[in-house]
Amino acid sequence: MFASKLDDPLPSAQPPPDSVWAATAMPAKPYPGLDASVETDVAVVGAGFTGLHAALVLAAQGRRVTVIEANQPGWGASGRNGGQVIPGLHASPSALVRRYGRTRGERWFKAGLESANTLFEVIRTHHLECDALQPGYMTLAHNDRALTRLTVELEEIAQLNPRMRMIAGDEARLLTGSHAFPGALLAETGGSVHPLKLCQALAGRASELGAKIYGDTTVTGISQNDDRWRLVTTSGTISAHGLILASNTYTYGLFPPVHRGFVRVCSFQAATAPLGSRADHILPQGHAASDTRRLLHYFRKSPDGRIIMGGRAPFRTDVTLNDAQPLREGIAMFFPEFADEPLTTCWAGWVGFTLSHLPVLAQIGKRGFAVYGYNASGVALSSVLGRDAARLASGMDACEADVPIDHATPVPFHRFSRLGASIAIKGYSVLDRLGL
Repeated sequence: MFASKLDDPLPSAQPPPDSVWAATAMPAKPYPGLDASVETDVAVVGAGFTGLHAALVLAAQGRRVTVIEANQPGWGASGRNGGQVIPGLHASPSALVRRYGRTRGERWFKAGLESANTLFEVIRTHHLECDALQPGYMTLAHNDRALTRLTVELEEIAQLNPRMRMIAGDEARLLTGSHAFPGALLAETGGSVHPLKLCQALAGRASELGAKIYGDTTVTGISQNDDRWRLVTTSGTISAHGLILASNTYTYGLFPPVHRGFVRVCSFQAATAPLGSRADHILPQGHAASDTRRLLHYFRKSPDGRIIMGGRAPFRTDVTLNDAQPLREGIAMFFPEFADEPLTTCWAGWVGFTLSHLPVLAQIGKRGFAVYGYNASGVALSSVLGRDAARLASGMDACEADVPIDHATPVPFHRFSRLGASIAIKGYSVLDRLGL
């Protein structure tokens, strides 16, 4: 028997953050709160990318699936990230083989490489309207030392991924619109989406297929007795055979091994006004990109022609444009012609970083699974982990999953993780200034 209770539930029905995505999405369909006792095959906690991908898979199989969300679909990281579809994992094939064995390690690595294609195939199959583009994703070397590291990285994975290549010189300048980078690693399967539109489309399609989605409903307790999970919420209860805990950085005390299994870091984005033809030379083919600094910058153009720059932030989400100096500096470094262009909006949100730099699919009970810790690369990878979590929660054997099942292992000295992250950020800043 398993039981966990949240003594101090989070408030529900919080307004969505101001962002380019909130301003340019269609008015969202509201999902009502749970107001009864429900029986279902699989209960999903969290209506972000992971939970909604899982719900879509289960509903398409004809399973009864019930999704519980404390706010509305896409309220958290899934609706406010950069929308960059990045294939791959933050680990080499050899590192994964050492961790999981050859068969599981290589299978996980290949699934990570294919994660962008997996997402875009879901978008095409279900006709999801989310401004999807798949021209590629660029990891941009910020100096020659970094370019050498990218070249070595490519040598290790070239045989596994022929759709990844180095670019340099005129090609790099053409694809970025910038003279700031000596070259880049181009993953041709990557791209971008409008993240909030994708969440809304996933929720809408899952609902069409029979998934029940309840918003403004906070889960306050979870227990398992024999083969049934019981979820207690602020307004009703759910009984389910399977459980997927997909609340990631918003899990808090509901299942301590999960919320202590990652370090929460705030990611910050700001955007210019639409720039029209003045910015036609910037990312002219629609690529998304990030640089190789330890405190990296990530950027793209929005569908309406804004430069969106993301990067480090204070440890809070109530940011203002006064906090955006590091992002202004990024635009000035990469696109000096827009150094004086005012930023018009900014927003922030929490992302989860694990010690392994890998997302975790952890078993938390019989047919119960938690997914967390995307390390800022969850747009593509959530399609793979959400799919596998759905199949496992509905009874699939673990050996059939692409994602290895891990344990929910707490980060040592988790209560001091914010202090540790602050110290690390200061150290990384020094190394970046030295070009190391």
